[in-house]
Amino acid sequence: MKLYVVCAVLIVYLTEAKNPGLKTRITDAGLTYASQVAIEQLSKSAKGQKIPDQSGRSGDVSYELSNVVINSFNNPSSGITVTADGLNWKADGLGLSINGHFHYKYHGIIPISDSGNIDVSVSGVNFNVGISLGVDGTGRPKIASSGCSCSIGSLGVHFHGGAAWIYNLFKGVVEDALKKQLNGQLCTIINKAVNTDASQSLAKLKEIYWTSSMTEAPFDPPSMPPISSTKKMFYISMSDYVFNTLAYEAQIHKMLEYNLTQKDLPAKEKDFLNTTCVGTPCIGQVIPQIGKKYPNRQVTMFMSSDISPNMSVTNGKVNVLSGGTINMFTVQGDIFLLTLNATMTASVSLNVKSEKIYGSISEMKLKLHVVKSNVGQISDTILNFIANTAIIAFAEPQLNKLGAEGIPLPVTDNVHFINTEVTLNKDTLVIGTDLQYQ
Repeated sequence: MKLYVVCAVLIVYLTEAKNPGLKTRITDAGLTYASQVAIEQLSKSAKGQKIPDQSGRSGDVSYELSNVVINSFNNPSSGITVTADGLNWKADGLGLSINGHFHYKYHGIIPISDSGNIDVSVSGVNFNVGISLGVDGTGRPKIASSGCSCSIGSLGVHFHGGAAWIYNLFKGVVEDALKKQLNGQLCTIINKAVNTDASQSLAKLKEIYWTSSMTEAPFDPPSMPPISSTKKMFYISMSDYVFNTLAYEAQIHKMLEYNLTQKDLPAKEKDFLNTTCVGTPCIGQVIPQIGKKYPNRQVTMFMSSDISPNMSVTNGKVNVLSGGTINMFTVQGDIFLLTLNATMTASVSLNVKSEKIYGSISEMKLKLHVVKSNVGQISDTILNFIANTAIIAFAEPQLNKLGAEGIPLPVTDNVHFINTEVTLNKDTLVIGTDLQYQ
């Protein structure tokens, strides 16, 4: 049963996340839609469900029921509400039709045995299910049924075949047995959806944390205003703490290091890292000391981040600040040339599509400062030229490529965002969206 899809979405938005930089709100419209989808999935799951064979005796008649199957499901009115412990799902007025095979024996003075088909109509079925939500020891959300009750308003049995007067001898017993069995059967279906299917689905959710080590970042998330809008089904309020935590993880995992060589540059800047050139500018021409001292070579730039990049949301814009060190060497001979301190600022555009957050650089600036030189003094004008010709020419496309991969939001594969809006508040990205189950 795929009711777990709805439960999986709701648990993500209603549990207290390990990452306090994430707040969510589910509106009444979202709960109504979730309830509709849950009923549709319950209907699909219930149809074709086999009820265990029954047998019994009433007075002089013994009977057996076999191949009893639910063949139709009339949707009830239902609703999901948020409780202190999680969720509560109630439904009223559910209807079922069931058919199967019967066989009876009359043990009177004249024994009679016969068989035929049985049709059962069930109406006025109500159920109430509690769903508890929480997180496990690894920070992943967990879900469990905290109780299911079911009641059946009326149940009517119609036999096809055999003698009508004999049916009356055991009809009431059959109805009571089926009522009891159906009560348990419906709760079994719902409990399985929560305790098994939903749990398995949650185990597949993508994590925002670095999977190999869930290290807490050494900084606190900023306060975020409450989500008050009700236009959309779901709202996710995500502080820049989430992105800064990812950047911190990348920093400590040494993912922000790169050795820039000639092959990394765009075609028109391909020759810039040569120490000797004719016509097109190269580093040996821009810094003549390098060209004279180390002709006919190539230069490599080993770039590393000194501190994790910091993202902040202010005045409706997303800004990123990062700093690092660039060490320049000759490729041939590995001769040290320069150590530069680098400070980068960038403006980033964010959008949400296909349940991922995407980013692209809208403006990027880089300032370089010489820390150590093996080739003499170098002017700021030359450093600025190096920054724009080589480093930004490489870094901006690479960052855009990374942003184009997107950061997945924690939802299941069958739930999609539609009519999504992104709003930038101070220190906060707010995603408002409707949901579509497919």
